[in-house]
Amino acid sequence: MPRSVKAKINGLMLSWTRREAGLDEGALAKLLKKKAEDVVRWESGEAFPTIRQARALARYCDQPFAALFLPDPPRRSAPTLKDFRRLPEAMGNAQSRKLRIEIRRSFERREVELELCRELGKPVRSFGVEVGPTDSPASLATKLRAALDLSADAQKKWGDNRKAFSALREKVSALGVEVFQSKGIKVAEMRGFSINEQPLPVIVLNRQDSYAGRLFTLIHELVHVIKNVPSLCDLDESAEHYQATLHEEVFCNAVAGNFLVPTEDLLGQEVVKNHQGMVWNDELIEHLARQYSVSREVILRRLLDLGKTNTQFYEAKRRQYSEAISVRPKRKGYLSPSADAISRLGANFVGLVTSAYASEVITINDASDYTGLKVGQLENLLTSSG
Repeated sequence: MPRSVKAKINGLMLSWTRREAGLDEGALAKLLKKKAEDVVRWESGEAFPTIRQARALARYCDQPFAALFLPDPPRRSAPTLKDFRRLPEAMGNAQSRKLRIEIRRSFERREVELELCRELGKPVRSFGVEVGPTDSPASLATKLRAALDLSADAQKKWGDNRKAFSALREKVSALGVEVFQSKGIKVAEMRGFSINEQPLPVIVLNRQDSYAGRLFTLIHELVHVIKNVPSLCDLDESAEHYQATLHEEVFCNAVAGNFLVPTEDLLGQEVVKNHQGMVWNDELIEHLARQYSVSREVILRRLLDLGKTNTQFYEAKRRQYSEAISVRPKRKGYLSPSADAISRLGANFVGLVTSAYASEVITINDASDYTGLKVGQLENLLTSSG
């Protein structure tokens, strides 16, 4: 039986790609069903993996196979983000391989978009909303609603959380902030993060989250962008290290709450004006949540902030809703590869890539790499889009 052909990779490059993916020798070996000692020997140059193993190494580390043969590792490292908050079960854990890869890809996609705009002669959308030194959460929320041209009447016509999220994502993108979505990352680890680079800041949301959750996170992260603070966030105020960044996070949450459920409009609702006492039944809370296409938790928080309920009721309801979410069945459904790409990357990014290919600025292999679509899938997308 012939021996497997060895891949004469550069051990230093393997070590670099492994660290960039957030893996130690043991973790990478486990993915390959090998021993940690094998990876150590490959990195030291004492031994070499087979071609098949080397391709698997590159895939698990999310790097091109050819990168393993480069003479020297790049000087750059995977970008990092300030970690404001994560759910309690993720406390103390290093960022997962999938999250590190998603952060790096998001930085790279931003660079791709800027480069394609330059090559195609298209202007880069300009984001110009600023927070003033005297802006309160309510005043900044009002300023942001004006910038997004969002009225209370238009919001109430959305009808459901999915339509609300799609509409608001489109508005934020038009404002000059790219909005991507991740997949395969647990919500417990990441609800969303933002990359505050100008031009073209980026917000990344977790597609495993509910539409209502993504809607709130979108505005929360947009405030981080406005305040020029990149972040990696969850929305759990009970997390222990939440106290370390209390002011920043409370402000962002308060702006998001005021933005999605404006004070004057909420207090003008007949069911709110006529309500007596601090206790609210689930039907009324759900009615208000549907009005604004937000979660029940957001309505509860707004009622608390406006003195329409008390902390005891708020905390009890939050626990009730949290338990209900923990047993909620996973959503089922199928997205075609092209629809999945547009969901993850946005119509603007996918459209820019396909335009660049049609204009012969990039090859179809480049377009495939940028969108994550196979060549055949990409050709189908180009055909269907005319």
